Amino acid sequence: MDTANSASNYPVQFTGSGKGYFSVWLVNVILTLCSFGALLPWAIIRSQKYYYAHTLVNQQSLASRASVWRLLAGYLLTAGLMFFLVTAVSSLHQDVLRLDAPHIHQHTEQQDLNAEGHQHFKWHPDISDGEKDYLENGHKHADPAQVIKAQFEDKSTAIFNLLLLLLLIAIVVPLLDYALNHYFVTHTQLGAKVLSLHASLISLLGVYFKFYVLALFSLIALLVFAFFMAAVLSSIMSPELASSSLHNVGVVFWLLVLLSVMTSVWLFACLNKWRLQWCVYGIKNGDRGLSSDHTFWPLFKVYCLNTFSIIITLGIATPWALVRSYRYKIAKLECSGS
Repeated sequence: MDTANSASNYPVQFTGSGKGYFSVWLVNVILTLCSFGALLPWAIIRSQKYYYAHTLVNQQSLASRASVWRLLAGYLLTAGLMFFLVTAVSSLHQDVLRLDAPHIHQHTEQQDLNAEGHQHFKWHPDISDGEKDYLENGHKHADPAQVIKAQFEDKSTAIFNLLLLLLLIAIVVPLLDYALNHYFVTHTQLGAKVLSLHASLISLLGVYFKFYVLALFSLIALLVFAFFMAAVLSSIMSPELASSSLHNVGVVFWLLVLLSVMTSVWLFACLNKWRLQWCVYGIKNGDRGLSSDHTFWPLFKVYCLNTFSIIITLGIATPWALVRSYRYKIAKLECSGS
């Protein structure tokens, strides 16, 4: 019985190489840039077909049946939905801001001095000197309350639109990720059977929620460290030590850049580790399923090596980095079942 069980476990192998994938990657980049992103679905399908053709399970390669046109329709639908939501909510926000706001009008009081129409303004204490100068000299005949209101609307609308866009991206990314994984897996064949995905959307949302929380705390930690180092440098800077102080500023700047890159790689490794676990255990081929023994630190080392190789070579090493990541993921997989 042990022999039968061991015979039913098949390793998953990847036979591709960075050199072989380079031509596919280069054509994809040229197509995507020349079409301003319109041919991105074709690039994704071409990459997927290369990976699948070189992925062997029990000496059988995977075959993709994904349609470029359906993928393009999905991207257009997602882009249109995002544009509609941002436009609709932004318009609603601007309509709300157009309502009279008494707390803005309280900043100024107008007084007519003579019949010639000249105006003198009695300023509220909360108005800054810069705003007084702008209103008195830049807009002598403008209603200061309306100018302040317009400035308030411009700033609040820009901030609101940015936050709204980030929120929509945070919501759409896991939904799009699930849709793409489900479409690609259910349109992939191994032999005569089509793969199926049993992983749920709720579990993937949980993965992204953990990632967002971790990213938020990491960003706060980087900001705190940056403000701390800025305070330390400001306390030691002096005219006598100007050259050494500037040198310290440069060292701290590159230290922050290095920490930011390493933090980004760490977050990316965490996300991919969780996504990989979510996807692997949900893929089925009849009675067979996938299992893996992926751990975080080897994956983190792979991503660190990929990141620095891409930076040093100015992006030329990207295909080798992508193949290296895919090969590591595949090497840790095993197909088992009756």
